[in-house]
Amino acid sequence: WDFNVLGSIFEQQTNTGIFSAFDQRIATPLQMEHYQESDGRYMRSKESDHPAYHIRMSSFDLARFGLLYLNNGKWQNQQIISSQWIKESLTIYSQPESRPGYGYMWWLNKRKGEDYWNGVHENVYYGAGFGGNYIVVIPENKIVIVARWMGRGTIGKFVKMILEADSN
Repeated sequence: WDFNVLGSIFEQQTNTGIFSAFDQRIATPLQMEHYQESDGRYMRSKESDHPAYHIRMSSFDLARFGLLYLNNGKWQNQQIISSQWIKESLTIYSQPESRPGYGYMWWLNKRKGEDYWNGVHENVYYGAGFGGNYIVVIPENKIVIVARWMGRGTIGKFVKMILEADSN
């Protein structure tokens, strides 16, 4: 629910809708090819006073977002997201017992001093969306992976296979 509450606070403080702000501040500067503001949907449920903010996005546009993070917030020599925000968002603030560490909407491949995906770089991080959609960023190899419809147990194996192929 953290994302839902954060979205409500953002909209109240800025008088700007999440999808419009994303379009203006992220999608347009990143030259996303497929994103349109109408790709966002408010999803309400009885479990929360705050709506979820679902965004449909192409694999190409998700990859651009991953590249933005890989490049520390820069896109074509323009600082779109501050490097300080990138650093803060990739810091563990929550450590669930059987899951990797969690930053600001990013999962980090660390758990109590060890890597979560055994054998994958410790500073790999990923965003996980509805239905098994992932953006995985591997800074050491300068790789961004967009994976669709993968189970939580499968994505780590997939990343390992890519890293093995990259090392050959």
